[in-house]
Amino acid sequence: MKPGPLSVVAVLAGVACSQVLAETYKWVDANGRTHFSDAPPADRPAAPIKLRPLAPAQALVPAPTRDWRTELQEYNVRHAQEEAQQRVAEQNSRNQARECAMARGELDLLHRGRVFRYDANGERQYLNDKEIPAAIEATQERVGRYCQ
Repeated sequence: MKPGPLSVVAVLAGVACSQVLAETYKWVDANGRTHFSDAPPADRPAAPIKLRPLAPAQALVPAPTRDWRTELQEYNVRHAQEEAQQRVAEQNSRNQARECAMARGELDLLHRGRVFRYDANGERQYLNDKEIPAAIEATQERVGRYCQ
């Protein structure tokens, strides 16, 4: 079986790493520049340093790129979801405005005086003096809930 190009690269990287990790020295020359070498200089002090090995050869393989069709499809799905959420929010806003207007209208009628409601038979049933404050309180609660 013939080795693939990736396995050859991995072997060469491993050999190179072992050579570099063998012994590395750090030293500063007369001009103040820092140098790294595999042997210490004879005329000045050098500090041995430890190097970490390189990442495995698999890390050198580029990640697969995403297909533009997949990205377009995901964008379309997100866009449709955002539009649906916006339509729901707009409908909720319209419903709340309608409920607010109805509650304020009812509250105005309750403050004016003789208020009636229709019963199950379709006949007018006037609210008495004890029922009006309770109806006003309930309607004020609806105004507070819908008219923000």
